[in-house]
Amino acid sequence: MKPLTNNSFRPTINVIFASTKWECTPFGTTLAAKLVAVGHEVLVANSRGPESLRARLAEIDVRITPASVTDASGCEVVLLAVPWTKIEEVLTPEQEWNGRILVDATNIFLSYSPDFRIADLNGDSGSEIGAFRSHCESVQHASH
Repeated sequence: MKPLTNNSFRPTINVIFASTKWECTPFGTTLAAKLVAVGHEVLVANSRGPESLRARLAEIDVRITPASVTDASGCEVVLLAVPWTKIEEVLTPEQEWNGRILVDATNIFLSYSPDFRIADLNGDSGSEIGAFRSHCESVQHASH
């Protein structure tokens, strides 16, 4: 973490997202831009690799760093904004979280319009499932 002059810390934040419709998700890129604007180091990753993000992120803010999922998931704070159907690919039990924070911005949609369906989680929330899959001690749910 990077120390600031007021003795507070700003963590390196990673935004992992996946999308089939957009090169970058509007939620992930908007959040990344706002975080970098207030001084955070922000890495953004998707399943297609950093080169697929480079041009679009440069249009948004050159301070946002494209990264691989492996590199980015090692940050102090990881914001997960992927489709529910991709959660098992991103959150694996082998990952070591070691006190890092996972912010869950996923939704539990299995499909979108016109065949909109949500996952039946038997009373659990998506964040609870994410915490279980990741073995992360600190999972925060982010509504969007």
